[in-house]
Amino acid sequence: MISLAIILVILSQGCQKEPFGQAGTTEVYSFFDAELIRLVASQDLSQWAGVFRKETKLYIVTNGEKSKDYDAIGMLTFSPDGKRFAYAAYIKGKAFLVIDGEKSKKSYDEIDFLTFSPDGKRLAYVAKEKNKMFVVVDGVEGKRYQGIRQPVFSSQGNKIAYPAAISLGYTSPRQWVAVVNEKENLSYEEIFNVALSPDGKRLTLSVKEREKMFVVVDGVKGKIYDWADWPTFSPDGKRLAYVAKEKNKMFVVVDGVEGKRYDSVYQPVFSSNGKNIAYISKENGKTFLIVNSREIKTKYQYLDNLTFSPEGKKIAYQAKNTKGWWVIVVNSKESRDFNLVSSPFFSPDGKFIGYYAQDGYKVVRVIELIR
Repeated sequence: MISLAIILVILSQGCQKEPFGQAGTTEVYSFFDAELIRLVASQDLSQWAGVFRKETKLYIVTNGEKSKDYDAIGMLTFSPDGKRFAYAAYIKGKAFLVIDGEKSKKSYDEIDFLTFSPDGKRLAYVAKEKNKMFVVVDGVEGKRYQGIRQPVFSSQGNKIAYPAAISLGYTSPRQWVAVVNEKENLSYEEIFNVALSPDGKRLTLSVKEREKMFVVVDGVKGKIYDWADWPTFSPDGKRLAYVAKEKNKMFVVVDGVEGKRYDSVYQPVFSSNGKNIAYISKENGKTFLIVNSREIKTKYQYLDNLTFSPEGKKIAYQAKNTKGWWVIVVNSKESRDFNLVSSPFFSPDGKFIGYYAQDGYKVVRVIELIR
């Protein structure tokens, strides 16, 4: 069981400065009668939030400030610039949006897929009311559909796209459309995910028809597979990757070229310059980190949140080891064991790695020089 108390501790490790602030391990909060179950941080490490459970209730702590008690807490997220924080809270079966500490007056049956625009100025989420789903963008409700999946913004924040179901196939043929700025575009039997290029000019869809799947790029249908999903553009918009499955083996397709096949493969990530790509794969019970087709065998049972350093030469991720502890790994060098960790983030110059963690009876912010 995760420890129930936090002791205030400050461990100073030198006086070297870096873009996140003071390097070292710093206490952030203390509590004595609850269980920490989720931990998130802003990319600049200026903010953190935790979901705590106390008996039958849940609450959020943001930068040391406790929220009211809720029956349940859904998705929570910081804006990319770290200035805003939003989450879905449930009270007596109703869902409310809480943004920057303020609970909305409007309630829904469900709220999911909270998504900030890259500049943090806009917020979109999917709401459900009376068995209909719709996207709420900047507080404005969109058209109602039978189903909606993850919305995405372009890098400028001026375009938003999402898959929407006109019919789920119960009383009429199944039909999904790609919606871009509330305009319905391409129509297929089912659309799983959409991706916009950073400039918003290119639209990619993962599509299912007649029990097969394929990726559509700019309206052009790609190769047919047993399964194909998670289309991902590089930050410069020049490259495209997705995951496919054929004959019970999974692989990443990058710029139309199929990679090595594994038992399972997870969504790839690009470096900021688009030159490097990484993903997690599993084969015969072993977990691998794949970086530009190079296999790196790991000893972990679970890996997540891969991130490249700004120059693309280093990679970090969170992992759970065979002892059940969480660690942060940077270029195969791991941190010490923690009860819980947030996603790791590199400093803008790529020289430091930072994250928040629960360490026994304390929660700390950790900033380390990468050696």
